[in-house]
Amino acid sequence: MTISPDETAPRLTIFDKALGGLRDSVYPPSQVAWIASAGWSQLINRSPNYGTDKGAFGQRLGASAVRDISETVFSKSVFAPVFHEDPRYYRMGPGHGIIQRGVYAATRVFVTRTDEGRATPNYALLVGHAGGAALTVTYYPARNTSFGGVSRTFATSLGGAALGFVADEFLDDVLHAVHLKKAE
Repeated sequence: MTISPDETAPRLTIFDKALGGLRDSVYPPSQVAWIASAGWSQLINRSPNYGTDKGAFGQRLGASAVRDISETVFSKSVFAPVFHEDPRYYRMGPGHGIIQRGVYAATRVFVTRTDEGRATPNYALLVGHAGGAALTVTYYPARNTSFGGVSRTFATSLGGAALGFVADEFLDDVLHAVHLKKAE
């Protein structure tokens, strides 16, 4: 659900948002993010605290997948229609400076577009990620389900979302640079 700078995006219906959120929740790049998140948590032995053996990695991977899927479905399929927000990422593209693009991408966690195209706080993402973090109390170890633990999960999820938007902003440029994608 990424829109290029030269692309005219059609308005999304409630059904489009619901289907797009469901599709994005299991999209292969999302699966790479689950593995990266579980791997990082395993490497530094941080939340969720399942231990450090192979079984712990599997538990972290499952927890990462469930958290990411719930955040995506809540944000894009449920709350984007409720708040009348467009859940797509609109790239600035190579016509702008790298720093400007990076800052723009990272701030999309907090700013998005309404269905009419106006800038608005990204309520859908914030509430959706808060809901996904709150759900972790049902499957994270007890030591990670305190208010502080859930708050850290929420903050980490926002950081992950910001990194995802930065990746969305620059991925086409990287693919062009390594000749894996032709110029449009």
